[in-house]
Amino acid sequence: MPFTLSRTDVSCIRKLNGHNSKDLHFIFEFASERLPVSKLFGTENTQGVLMFYCMYVFNNDVYYLEREDVIVIYKKDENQIDIFEIISKKEINIQDILLKITDRETNKIVFHYTPEYEGIKTEGNLYKGTEVLFVRGSSNNGFPLQIKHPLTAQA
Repeated sequence: MPFTLSRTDVSCIRKLNGHNSKDLHFIFEFASERLPVSKLFGTENTQGVLMFYCMYVFNNDVYYLEREDVIVIYKKDENQIDIFEIISKKEINIQDILLKITDRETNKIVFHYTPEYEGIKTEGNLYKGTEVLFVRGSSNNGFPLQIKHPLTAQA
């Protein structure tokens, strides 16, 4: 998605280390009180799987945004930012978070979960991965058609 925010003060971003026991403890405790990343399709009680990703997959890509009081797992590659997780104990303002992690070169943001944020336009693309989500449906349960299972909750 095209993005036109300009970067603001980044001094309150603390990089967390997926190999540091104090940082891992902070992440685990923070995630234990989290809200799901999406009301449409999020997960709960997946701290163990999240910790695996923080230690072995994204150990160099975890950041604590102090003013927003959120942990964001993301990677920046040239003009694109891939956001894998936003961990928060309260409702977030996505604009504030994006202002902190983007720069002038950012022209595409990819959410690796189902985003549902006020004030930003998103477009969905069919994800073609090898992961399969099995869902047992019932006639009373309307499962959303276009969802992305959060990567950091996949075992």
